[in-house]
Amino acid sequence: SDIDPKIQDSFVRTNTLHILAISGQQLMLIFLILFGILRAAGLSQRAGALVCIPAMILYGAAVGWQPSVARAVLMIVLLLAGMAFDRKVRLARMLAFAAIILLIANPRDAFDIGFQLSFLAVLFLIVFAGPFTAWCKRRLPGWDGAAAPWWKRITVGAVLPLLGASLVCWLASGPLTAWRFQWFSPVTLIANLLIVGWVSALTIPLGFLSLLLGSVWIPLAYPINAVNGVLTQGLLAMSHALAAVPYGSLRVARPGEAAEWP
Repeated sequence: SDIDPKIQDSFVRTNTLHILAISGQQLMLIFLILFGILRAAGLSQRAGALVCIPAMILYGAAVGWQPSVARAVLMIVLLLAGMAFDRKVRLARMLAFAAIILLIANPRDAFDIGFQLSFLAVLFLIVFAGPFTAWCKRRLPGWDGAAAPWWKRITVGAVLPLLGASLVCWLASGPLTAWRFQWFSPVTLIANLLIVGWVSALTIPLGFLSLLLGSVWIPLAYPINAVNGVLTQGLLAMSHALAAVPYGSLRVARPGEAAEWP
């Protein structure tokens, strides 16, 4: 890897190393941006979906068919096919279909940590994220009403779903990460909320905007890239700060080995 070991270590300690690789989450965000642009340009839902299908396949081929990318492309293509032909889409079935196709293509993926973490995290999101958010909303009556203060509506509409996603992903990946990499990271709950939110809301959309503007005239992308460079430095500083939180990440041991404190 060409990544600076210190940078990689901070992302490992916060269990957010997936941010440094092409992941299903990034592919999903790019799909949402592209589909939104097509819809804003006047294309129907069916036409937008049919345009996005080859675009997603080409993107997956360009970045490489690692398990998380292949899983995301298959699920997005199935989702788009359902949208194009007015068919109801069930996420759990899509996930199972994607797993079956990938394992038929390469059965050894079942032992790949990327495959395991990717499918386990998405499964937990499908099963638990929605019920967790609904459970929290029931304990905050009136927070999502039109008369509620803006900060309450943002908490219920944005913060709680992000917190729920971070929690269930941590519950899904935490034990497996501790077993495979000998790191247990309680700080992941906050790190995922901050780092993933930062990347999803700022750096990836700006990168996509830079790509679009640069395809028209390269100098148009320069100021966007300069802003994104500053944001990336902020992201790295955030990761280092979270990795340095006392007992935010603990070195653990497999059975029969001695554990270490940080």
